Amino acid sequence: MSVAKWEVEIYLLDSSILEAERSQSRIDHWALPFITNSEILGYQMVQSYPNREPVYSIVFNDIARDRLRELDIPVCCGRHFVIAVDKKPVLDGYFWSTYSSYSCDFLVIEVSSLNIFEIRNGYPKEHSFGNLPDPRRNRRLLQAFQKTKRLLRI
Repeated sequence: MSVAKWEVEIYLLDSSILEAERSQSRIDHWALPFITNSEILGYQMVQSYPNREPVYSIVFNDIARDRLRELDIPVCCGRHFVIAVDKKPVLDGYFWSTYSSYSCDFLVIEVSSLNIFEIRNGYPKEHSFGNLPDPRRNRRLLQAFQKTKRLLRI
């Protein structure tokens, strides 16, 4: 049994990776992280209005923000990513272009010029998870940010 390091990293997924490979318990065989643990400054959830979905955000340093802004993101379908804690996937979604007119029913990080990126459930409109748990509140993800003192507001 390995000791938790609580490292949060973001990996880009190749569109040719099969669903079964994406859901494996570890991602040791994948490429280097696109955004490293040291480039992720924090994670937050803000409940702005009663009876509305909370806003989840991840905060990157300038280096990660610039790398993300330079990423080639297809307007039609985004760039698939996975967020992993200690190389174990905890959630996946798509980096999405701000000028895309296509919709997406999955988790989306809309790329902008800011360092704070919202993790939205759908684009352009948020969707409900219904009775399913919200993956943005993944216990392991929240633990990793809490243990490393990067859980900004929840």
